[in-house]
Amino acid sequence: MRASDVLRVSLNLALALLLAPTAVAAQGLTWTLTPGARWIEWDKALPFDDTRLLGGAMGIGLGRYVSLEAFHHEETGVSLFNDRAEAPAIDVAQSGARVTLAFGTGSFVPVVSGGASLLRFRAEGMERTRRLSLDYGGGLRFVLGERVQGEVGLDRTRYFFDAANLLDPATPTSDEAKYNLTLRAGLGVQLGRRSFDPADDLDGAFAQRYQSPFSGFALAIEPVIGRLDFDSATGLDRQNMVGIRAGVDFGSFFGLRAFHWWGTEDDFRTTNGFRIVGGEAQFTLSAGPGITPFLTGGAGQLHWTPRGNGPDPAPANQTAVVLGAGVEFNFGRHLRASISARDYILGGADLSADPDLGSVVDPDELINNWQVSAGLKLVLGGSGRLIRSAEAPAPSEPPPAAAPAPGTAPPTADGRTIIIPVPETGELYVRFGESRGTAPLAGLLSAEGAAIGTEQLREIIRDELRNLLTDPAPATADSAHAAALHRLEVRIDSLMRAIRKAVPRAVSPSPDRAAAQGSPDAMAPASLPVDRSLRETRFFTGFTTTGPSQILLGLATDIGPVTRRWDFASLIPSIVLGFGDSRPTYLAALSVEYRFRALPVGNVRVAPMASIGVGLFRGLDFEAIVPTFAGVTLEASGGAMRHLDNVFLGVQGVDFLNGGRFLVGLRRMR
Repeated sequence: MRASDVLRVSLNLALALLLAPTAVAAQGLTWTLTPGARWIEWDKALPFDDTRLLGGAMGIGLGRYVSLEAFHHEETGVSLFNDRAEAPAIDVAQSGARVTLAFGTGSFVPVVSGGASLLRFRAEGMERTRRLSLDYGGGLRFVLGERVQGEVGLDRTRYFFDAANLLDPATPTSDEAKYNLTLRAGLGVQLGRRSFDPADDLDGAFAQRYQSPFSGFALAIEPVIGRLDFDSATGLDRQNMVGIRAGVDFGSFFGLRAFHWWGTEDDFRTTNGFRIVGGEAQFTLSAGPGITPFLTGGAGQLHWTPRGNGPDPAPANQTAVVLGAGVEFNFGRHLRASISARDYILGGADLSADPDLGSVVDPDELINNWQVSAGLKLVLGGSGRLIRSAEAPAPSEPPPAAAPAPGTAPPTADGRTIIIPVPETGELYVRFGESRGTAPLAGLLSAEGAAIGTEQLREIIRDELRNLLTDPAPATADSAHAAALHRLEVRIDSLMRAIRKAVPRAVSPSPDRAAAQGSPDAMAPASLPVDRSLRETRFFTGFTTTGPSQILLGLATDIGPVTRRWDFASLIPSIVLGFGDSRPTYLAALSVEYRFRALPVGNVRVAPMASIGVGLFRGLDFEAIVPTFAGVTLEASGGAMRHLDNVFLGVQGVDFLNGGRFLVGLRRMR
C-alpha cells in the first residue's frame, strides 16, 4: 500500500468515526461541517498566479481546546501560469488532515494548527502530479451563534515542486523547497451537545489542568507486545517486539505518550539490537464503559545496534512518522486493554542511508511498515471522565450558601455542612471514613471493643437522630419524627434478628461473657471465622533495577487479615510477569503485609507498607523464594491531589533483598 493510500484510508476512517452515532451522542464530543475557501499565494520561484480553491472541512471537537479536521479544496480549469499566453488548463486540489489547538474560550479565540496534505496538479492531456506537503499556521476562531462558528487562518505550506513537472512529470525536481502562503476562511455548523455561551462541563474540567498540575489529567502506563512487518522493499523480516507506552491523559479524549520498543526473537525471550523510541498523541473518539475507538499520530526513531542476532550490516537509524488507530476495552476507571495498528512511514527503502522525511518529493517514495500490538493500560489518577454535575460549583469557586433543611443537612463535627437531597422513593445510604473492621458485625462495636445489644443500639440511634434534627425539641414532640424513628427502630430490630439467626451458636459468646456485656443479644465478632472475600485488587507495573532489564506487569489482592487476633496484618497473594531481556520471568507469592499509620504530607497522607512472604520464581529455573516489599500508599480524599488516591509505589526484592524491582500501581477497593 502506498503512503498516499494510507493517508486516504486514515482520513476515511476518521470521517467514518466522526459520523458514528456512538462517537458523538452523549459523550461530550462534537463534529463540525465547514464549507470554505483557500487563497494560495504560490512561491515566488514558481510562475503561477494566485489561486482560489473551494471546498470544506469536517472535524471532530474533543472539548473546546483540541480538534481534528480532514479537509479538501479544489479548482478545475485554472490558468495557473502567468507567463504563458497558451498555457494548458490545470486542475489543482489540496486535501489532508490537521490538528488544531485553541487558546482560551469566548467569542474570539486564537488557534494554531499543524498537519500534512497532498497537492495534486493535472494539466490537460497529462498525467497527474502529486506532492507531499507539510502545513502549519494560526488564525482566529469566532462565534456567531450557539451552533455556528467561523474561522480565518494563515498557513504556510512546505513542499518540493518545479513548474516543468506539470508539462513533463519525469523532469527531475530540484532539492530546493517551495513555500506557499495560504489564507483560508470557513463558516461551520456545529452539531452535538456543546453550547458556546457558557463553558460546558467538559471544557471547564479540562481548563482545570492549567490551574493545578494534578487536576484534570491522569498518568497512563501501558506494557505492550506486538509485531512489526517491514515493507518488502527493505529486505527485513517481520520483528517481534515488547515495550511500554507511558504519558498523560488530559481528560477523556486527548493524551500524550512516549514509547520504547525492544525487538525480540520469535520466542519473545531474547532481545536483539533493534529498538524504537518516540512519542505520539492519542485522540479518543468516545468515553465511558465498553469499547472506545482512538486515533494516534506521532514520530519515532528506529535504531539498530550491532548484535549477533540482528541484521548484518546494521541499517542506519531511521526517522518514521507514526499514524494509527485502535480500540480500547474499558474494565473500569483504571484498567483498560487495547488493540491497535500503526504505520511506521519511512522516507525510503534504502536503510543504509538516513533519509530526511522532510525532503520527500512524491508520496510514492514513502514506504509503509505496519505494526500490530496489544497492551494492558493502567490509569493512575483522573476520574475516567471529565463531566461533572451541572449543579456543582467550579473547584475555584466557594460552594454557595444554602439553608439546611431538617434531615437533609447534617453538620459534621468541625462545623461543615453537606447537602443531601432526599429521594421521594427508595433508600439513601451515607458512609464516611474508612472501614475499621473486617467482620460483618464490626460496625456494632462500642468504643471499648465490646459487642452492642439491640437496646443499646436503639438508644445510640435515638441520640444521633436527636442531634441531627434542627429543632432542639425531642423527637417524640413531633409526630412525623416519632413515626420515622419508630419505622427505623423496626427495621434495625429486624436486621438484628436476621444477624443472630445467621450466626452459628458455636461462635456465639459464652453466657458469662454475654452477661458481662450486659445484654443477652450481644455477640462477639472476634469469634467469627475470617471472611476471605476480596478487600481490594491491585494492578501494577514497573521495571527491574538489577539483572536483565525487564518490564513488569502484576496483579495482587487483599484477602483479609491473617487471623482474627492477627488482624493488623493482611494476606496478599500476587503474581508478576516480566518480559524484556532474557527469557520471561514469573513470580507467584503469598505475603503478609503490615500497613503503618498514615502520615500527613501536604495535601496527602502517606501510609508506609511492608511485606514478606513465600513464593515461586521462574527465571532460568524454578526457585523457592522469600519475596519482600517496602513502599507507600498515597491517601488523598480531596483537593488538587485527589486523583492520586490509593496510588502506591515501592521496591520489591525477589528473594529477600536480591533481585531489585521498582513497582507502581493502584489499589482498587472493593
